[in-house]
Amino acid sequence: MSVTTTLVQTSDGRELCVESGGDPTGTAILNIDGWPSGRSLPGELLHVAERESVHLLGYDRPGYGRSSSHPGRTVASCAEDIRAVALAFGIDRLGVCGASGGGPHALAVGALLPDLVTGVAAICSLAPRDGSGLDYLAGMQDDIAQIHRWFDHDLDAVGRWATSYRTEVEGYSAEQIEQLAAAAFPADATSRDFLRANTESVQSALVPGTDGLIDDGIALHDTWGFEVGAIGVPVQFWSGPTDIHVPLAHSRWLAAQLPGAPLDALGRGGHLEIIASTLPVAHGWLAGLADRDRS
Repeated sequence: MSVTTTLVQTSDGRELCVESGGDPTGTAILNIDGWPSGRSLPGELLHVAERESVHLLGYDRPGYGRSSSHPGRTVASCAEDIRAVALAFGIDRLGVCGASGGGPHALAVGALLPDLVTGVAAICSLAPRDGSGLDYLAGMQDDIAQIHRWFDHDLDAVGRWATSYRTEVEGYSAEQIEQLAAAAFPADATSRDFLRANTESVQSALVPGTDGLIDDGIALHDTWGFEVGAIGVPVQFWSGPTDIHVPLAHSRWLAAQLPGAPLDALGRGGHLEIIASTLPVAHGWLAGLADRDRS
């Protein structure tokens, strides 16, 4: 299973680190992971990509991993970064899948690059912090809700949390990650594999420090820079009733802004379980859109 790492130059002189695998001549799908996370592509997705002739890509958002920082960025800022990635790889049509904190970025690309994007899959996506009529924290796990409150009014607390979180995550050995995965999902190999891959991705993303984590959080809590209702490409949402990291109400709010965009709200288990089980389904949906786009 071959994976390539590429540094892409942006129009303003920054670098973005991109990982790619699967079939480089196949249907292009960009996977945008959560908050925080890096460019790493889960092994199972790469296996499927090779089998289904998909060119799969992931990238470090600014400040994560090997990508340059971009202080003051908004969620919408990712659109020009994705444009640069597409140009570097010679991609003229692209499906985009975003999970959790990556969901808003995927939606931004769909809204701002309709000439490039064939469709957007959003799994357990956060909604805007200022979403009208949305009780943003309702049903959210207490410690996660507290982090969101800190981003609202106490960036000093955000800095302390980010430092502590980075120290905790970077201290996990490969053996400890295996133990965490086995304890969390004793009977679910898919979720174990995803937790392992996700933890290693977060470790890689936080190697340079906490700037990417904090800038990402600020962007997610500030005005996104685009209107969800303005997205003109096909969108589908996935979530589940027992997600207490990003409650189902977030996906319901997003889907309500796009009448006709389906919401599959039947995901089972918690946040990571829903994402792990849905990613192959979402990628399959995007590949189908690309096939219709070519015909």
